[in-house]
Formats: sequence, structure tokens, C-alpha cells
Amino acid sequence: MMTWAKADDCQHFAAQNDSSEMNPYNSLKTFESQTHIIDYSTLHLVGELFVKHKLHRTFGICLLHRHQELAPGYIMVHSPIPPESDMCRSEKKGQRQIFPHAFCLNKQKQFWSFEYSDAPRSMPEDTFLIESAQLFWNLGLQEVLGISNIAPQRQVLFERLLANGDGTISSPEMSDAIEGSVTTEWAFCEEQNGFSICALRQCTDTEAGHKRDDKSRSAAI
Repeated sequence: MMTWAKADDCQHFAAQNDSSEMNPYNSLKTFESQTHIIDYSTLHLVGELFVKHKLHRTFGICLLHRHQELAPGYIMVHSPIPPESDMCRSEKKGQRQIFPHAFCLNKQKQFWSFEYSDAPRSMPEDTFLIESAQLFWNLGLQEVLGISNIAPQRQVLFERLLANGDGTISSPEMSDAIEGSVTTEWAFCEEQNGFSICALRQCTDTEAGHKRDDKSRSAAI
């Protein structure tokens, strides 16, 4: 099941899609080829829209990128690892109930899911999606930024590849990944006189794109 929001007529759609050619995840740029720098003024413009719709507590923005090519019929699914970590790895579509987690724009200015979660997630409102699509397109960010569900806590997670290369694991305890890291997810945090831009997720920028987490080998099997 692929769920997206159409940006030109205020409706959500849920459509069955069995075509591997239409996998949104595979359409994303690789981490190495994606831009790694988003200027503050651009992030602030986006944040104003999130705050205007009062959706900044539930949704943030993410740097669109992928770490692998998915085989036909496979999707990327997030699973929490208590107490504060998150694993995202590929699995065959249709094995269990999943929920849209993160959204990117397609060439028709529609938001659709490129990552899922095994826990229920919020869906963005139609008016917000229409305005977000227009803003992203006007700023030339349609292939750079996406919308993601965010956790209630505002703690930075550091992301690295699973030992088998089939996904990533994000944890707040990977302090060795701070130096040279690239921010790939942001939240808009309320303050007394407005909001600030908070980093939520960072990836280590190495030749391979991310550091590999050998400790995750057993969890990835």
C-alpha cells in the first residue's frame, strides 16, 4: 500500500501499487550525490509554514536521500528500539500492517510515502500539504527536502549503516559520529518569541556515505 497526498485537489489517496518502477525510495538521490547544506533562511521559511499550521510538534523535515537500491516489492520500514533508538531496514511489502512515515514530492507535485513505520503515524493535513508542495517547488527543494513524522523528544540521533548494509540504525549514544556529521532531519522547536530550528538526526559523512555499525549485526539479521 502506498499512501500519498495529492497537492492539487486537497485529497489523500491510498493506492495499491505493484510496479517496481514506481518505488519512491529508489527515485531519491544517494547520500553522496545529495546536497548536504541547507541554509538557515530556507529552513526558517519552511518552519514558518509548519508553525502556521500547528503541525511542528508532529512533523519535521528530512534531507531526501537513500542508502541502497530496493528490490521490486520491497519498502523501507522504521522500527523503534527501546529506549531511544530507531532502525530502518527493507522488508517485503504486504507481510504485515505498516503506516506511512515520511513523504517526498513526485513530478506531479504529489506527496507520497517513501518510508514506512511499523507503528501508527500521523498523516499531514491536505491544506498543509498543498502549501508545502508549492513552497518546496518555489524554493527548488522538491528533490531535496521531505516531510517526516518526528518523535516527541528533541534528542539528536546519529545514524549509521547496519552491518549487513540493509538499512540504518540511529541512536543518541553514537558520540563518535558527531565530528563531520551531516544533519538530515530537523524539527521546529517552540520558543517564547517564535521557534528555533533543531537538528534531530545526523549522518556521518564518509566515503561510503555512512559509518557502518558493526554492533548492529545481530539486530539486523
